[in-house]
Amino acid sequence: MKNESVLPFVPKTGTVGVIGPHADAAWLQFPTYAYPSWRDAVKAVDLGEAMNMVGAETPQTAWNKAIFTADDSHTFAREQYGARPLHEEIAEFAGTVLTEQGSTLTTDLGPRALARAVEVAERSDVVVLALGGASLWFNGERTEGEGSDSADISLPAAQTRLAEAVAATGKPYVVVLFQGRPYALPEAVRDAAAIVVAPYGGPFGTRSVAEVLFGAVDPSGKLPYSIPRHSGQIPVYHHQKAGTGYRNPLPPGTAQLYLDMPGTPLYTFGHGLGYTDFALGDLDCDRRTGTAGTTRIATTVTNTGGRAGAAVVQLHVRVNTSGVTRPAQQLAGFCRVPPAPGESRRVTFEVAAAQLAYTTSAREFAVEPAPVEFFLGFDADDRRVEGSFELVGEARVLAGADRAFLSRAVTEPV
Repeated sequence: MKNESVLPFVPKTGTVGVIGPHADAAWLQFPTYAYPSWRDAVKAVDLGEAMNMVGAETPQTAWNKAIFTADDSHTFAREQYGARPLHEEIAEFAGTVLTEQGSTLTTDLGPRALARAVEVAERSDVVVLALGGASLWFNGERTEGEGSDSADISLPAAQTRLAEAVAATGKPYVVVLFQGRPYALPEAVRDAAAIVVAPYGGPFGTRSVAEVLFGAVDPSGKLPYSIPRHSGQIPVYHHQKAGTGYRNPLPPGTAQLYLDMPGTPLYTFGHGLGYTDFALGDLDCDRRTGTAGTTRIATTVTNTGGRAGAAVVQLHVRVNTSGVTRPAQQLAGFCRVPPAPGESRRVTFEVAAAQLAYTTSAREFAVEPAPVEFFLGFDADDRRVEGSFELVGEARVLAGADRAFLSRAVTEPV
């Protein structure tokens, strides 16, 4: 999400401090509906923590004892899946690694634990703050998952205090956020030299993060949601209807939507950085398409940096029909393009008119004639290349089988 030239780290040099509740928690890489999470939930039910069924205790306990080993979550994830904690994966690349938990996901561990984390930071050349959440069922310390909603989606206060203590040391630090949903981030996290967002990656989640931190692979992931500046901004999704939310035009003399902060997300849908740079070139598109036709939109992607990487080109459209308010923009397609340094590739999106259909005021799902605006870029607010075309002809009512959702994308050398 952010990189102030601190990443990638140089392998086998210096001391890296790995601090936080995800520093030594590989089992948290298995979220709700992954087997290790389900296993823990069933064991919790068997112990009487939640959802017991009267009369089922005896046969259920016998059955569970027959199929479940007595391993704790940490041991089970390591022995059955080969999952290793983040500090061990980083040790494969770093010169020296020091580690300390500092806090749990939601609870302070006391002054001594915090002091140990600060000491690790002070002894390190750079710190990796391993923060985030846990997606579990109805049991255990968690921040998300089935039956685990939050009224305030801010990063838990215990992790905020830990981040503030590490930041106060003055050592450069990188934040890694393991999460399945967005967190409103405190200042100490936003001010990090770099921010890496990772999903719960299963047995290879921590390894993939270590590979990104040390440049063994070039990151090319994109946010599947927007990250707000504050919980009070919700909802802040990118495809808000035209004239509403943070897409609403400001009245004359009004500088921003809120008095105390901008109305835009901290990081928008589709955002994500890599270790090289890309540019989009000229636009070529059809200007008129029938309501049963397909529109072709093409541009050139060039790797302008010095190393290999992948760009994710995103196509967003706005369909200006009348009668029903439509989204200010919709993701119509995306394409991952990996040109070598200095190389260019042509990307062509083929947008079926059926993809632009909607439920009309007559309660019919139809594609209607209308002007359509679009832009191409690398996130939902990146309007590098803009254009428009006309949908012409008669309105066409669609059956469910006729729906289209994402455009077809084709790449070819230039």
